[in-house]
Amino acid sequence: MRNSIIAIGLFASAVFAAPNAAPVPQGKGLGGCKKVTLIFARGTTEMGTMGSTVGPALQRALEGKFPGQVKAEGVKYPADMGGAVSGAINPSGSEGAKQMAKMAKEALAACPDTKIILSGYSQGAEQVHGALMKTNLGEDGAKIAAAITYGDPMAGPTTKMIGGTWGCLPESRSRVFCNKGDGVCTGQFSISAAHLSYTGNGDINKGAAFAAEIVSKGQLGASPEGCKYGPTGPELQALLCANPPAGKGGAKGAKGKGGFGALFRRQSKGKGGGTPKLSCPPKDGAAPAAAAPGAGGE
Repeated sequence: MRNSIIAIGLFASAVFAAPNAAPVPQGKGLGGCKKVTLIFARGTTEMGTMGSTVGPALQRALEGKFPGQVKAEGVKYPADMGGAVSGAINPSGSEGAKQMAKMAKEALAACPDTKIILSGYSQGAEQVHGALMKTNLGEDGAKIAAAITYGDPMAGPTTKMIGGTWGCLPESRSRVFCNKGDGVCTGQFSISAAHLSYTGNGDINKGAAFAAEIVSKGQLGASPEGCKYGPTGPELQALLCANPPAGKGGAKGAKGKGGFGALFRRQSKGKGGGTPKLSCPPKDGAAPAAAAPGAGGE
């Protein structure tokens, strides 16, 4: 089971967003305090800060629900392959996650009554999870109205095994959209048409409707079950070193020729596209002790 748990740390390494499209107007909102504040993180390789696919579409859908009452802001972060890998290994330490948390805190301070929606597509979904971790939003996560992700590399039961990814935000105020056949959501090292079709399958409107329902309720609060944080970056790296992910298909272990096994070897040798090298002990040394998943958290 541990190999399945560890794979989540590397899901986003294969995450590419839609091919670059013509630039679209970026979400700067209408200025001042609005009823709804959308903070969005684009997918890998997308242009601008809102991206060219899911971000602008979700902004338009929310504006349809709340005419003149939406302020949309895109997260400024590299959104490159190197960031996808390092962000997966240490979500709370990723640049996009820190920036998203900073933006949310600033919005809460400037406009206490605004309802904040955190959202992201593909690699951007990782930034949402990272922003809600203990070292970023922490307890302020309970003040977020909703979190909505698309093509989420950290989706599914595997993520739940490592101790939760919504921090102090009640899970009932989160919504993950993952198409059938979207390998990114299941850890496959591939991008299919299913990963690129969220703007045309109705999920954008469903996400906006979910957000509108939360906003209309008005009252927000912490989860009655308390905050649930995933493992810290060091804990996850310790698990990666002790249990290298399986290769393509999970049959060849760390020596496999594809999938997570190949990526792990590249990361261990410091060849992860400019991302930090994993700090693993010598092969004949003892693997670092790993804390129980979710213990302490970030």
